[in-house]
Amino acid sequence: MNIESYVEKVYKNFDGNNEEVKVLKEEMKGHLYDSVRDLMSQGHSEKESIKIAIRNFGDEDVFTNELEEIVSRQKKYTNILLKIAIVVFVIGGIVRIAGVIAQEKFQKEYYESLPMTQSKMEQKIEDVIKDKVELSESDKTMITKMLNEYNDINDNGLYFVEINKNGQSYYKYERTASQELIKNSGEGETGQDKSGWSIHRKHTDTDSYRSDSIERGVSEVQYYSNTVHFLLKNVGFLLITLSWMLVLIYYTQKFILEKRNMKILIAMLSVETIISFAAFTSDKEIIVPVVLIFIVLNRYLFRIKRDKDNTALSPQGAN
Repeated sequence: MNIESYVEKVYKNFDGNNEEVKVLKEEMKGHLYDSVRDLMSQGHSEKESIKIAIRNFGDEDVFTNELEEIVSRQKKYTNILLKIAIVVFVIGGIVRIAGVIAQEKFQKEYYESLPMTQSKMEQKIEDVIKDKVELSESDKTMITKMLNEYNDINDNGLYFVEINKNGQSYYKYERTASQELIKNSGEGETGQDKSGWSIHRKHTDTDSYRSDSIERGVSEVQYYSNTVHFLLKNVGFLLITLSWMLVLIYYTQKFILEKRNMKILIAMLSVETIISFAAFTSDKEIIVPVVLIFIVLNRYLFRIKRDKDNTALSPQGAN
């Protein structure tokens, strides 16, 4: 047996067109030819040297079995890799969602601890008039008391409030505000609730600025790095990102082991990675469903492709 036939026999169960197989075969031939040259330099004939080199390298069937065992282990490792990716993704998703819930709770508590603002006062008034057919005198007295307390502290910041239902006025509150404080003629109105109630207000410039400054702080709470929700959300994001990287490694390894078209895989995973990155930069909260969709979609498409290839390779498919 010559070296060429020996190497071909060793790799008989592998795809000869695969680039990695070609490289391995050439490396094996190189080692064998080097061994033959060394043996010939020691006085052996070429025929003897080839026989000894092949014998030293090992029985081809044993060597083939060892290679197949290596590939089998790689496949097991690859399948475990996907399971790890799914587990990491699930943990990351749970941690991320827990972070969102913790953030909402923290923002609510933080908002409630802040000084009274125009929107908070509107909310208090809405709580009084909600689901009411009309306003009773006690309702009006309660609203007046709340507005007086607000304006006594904030220099008549909400100097005019009118409560309407389906265009009809049911309550009106008014205080005198300095003209210096209402140069911008600030006012606003809530949309009608399901009962038809709406609130029209006029506010001073200083109170508008004060309220806006306080409420801007509420939206920035999510970026406080020393909070539990910030830690949970970022750990969750890192785990989801790690799971996606494991998925990329899994499918790359899977395509290599099953000798599939790498160009299709690279194009598909590149597009998905770009979309995932775009989803993260536009809205971090949609990263969980986006990655989940891609994991499930890839699993489904890969299975369809595998079944299609197996059908094409079967005798019936070949016919």
